Amino acid sequence: MTRRFIILISTLTALTSIPGCSSQTRSSIQIKTKVNEIRRTYGVNIQYIYDTQAFFPQELLLAPISGKGTQISLKEVDRLLPIIEEFLSQFSKSTLKNNLSDIFLLKELKIVNKNYGGTYYRNALYITCRTQAQGYDKSYLSATLHREFSSILLRNYKHNFPKEAWEAANVPGWEYGGTGIEMLGRKDLFDQSDELLSKGFLITYSQSSMENDFNEFAAWAFTKTKHLQELASKYERINEKYRLITNFYKKIQAKQM
Repeated sequence: MTRRFIILISTLTALTSIPGCSSQTRSSIQIKTKVNEIRRTYGVNIQYIYDTQAFFPQELLLAPISGKGTQISLKEVDRLLPIIEEFLSQFSKSTLKNNLSDIFLLKELKIVNKNYGGTYYRNALYITCRTQAQGYDKSYLSATLHREFSSILLRNYKHNFPKEAWEAANVPGWEYGGTGIEMLGRKDLFDQSDELLSKGFLITYSQSSMENDFNEFAAWAFTKTKHLQELASKYERINEKYRLITNFYKKIQAKQM
């Protein structure tokens, strides 16, 4: 056991015995300790004390984007940190260094006056989290992290992405519907059907844009691997996209080694 770790344990133990030292104060100290550990290990800053000017660059604050958020609870931050750490551990440190600088945590995120579960900008992720009872469980949060990070990777390594082959995996004549913004708020975004799968789409939202289609495959590849492999064995178009995204990630990781 290192001297630093012994001191940390002693400090936390002492704090718990100080009269008036609330559980919230102890939680805050533990969160700061974990955030610092993640920064040292992975080189990624976790930002969770909401400040509009610090969270959003000026171009995201201006209309029509009008980005804004609200403070996430420390309880949810504490629950999120192990999920984030597991997510980060799935990539080489050089991949993270070159593509991810910050993860901003919020309770709510609004862009163009629509609620977002997550988004990305430059080399930063914006992730919202409420309670598990509201649907923000580990599976959902892990998938959101992978969806948004996959957009950064797709942008930064677009020369490695086989766009033509991906489009060829769709039914002949298929055209994506837009950017995805126009679909936000629909109750069927995450619906899945045999018809969709036969066309090469995992969920309804995947039809909105090639990026969103790619995002969903990335999320499933990391968080629902076995299920995706089962679908790939049954649906030819799903199998082709799974093959393409797997090769894309292998190339990226290989370039970073």
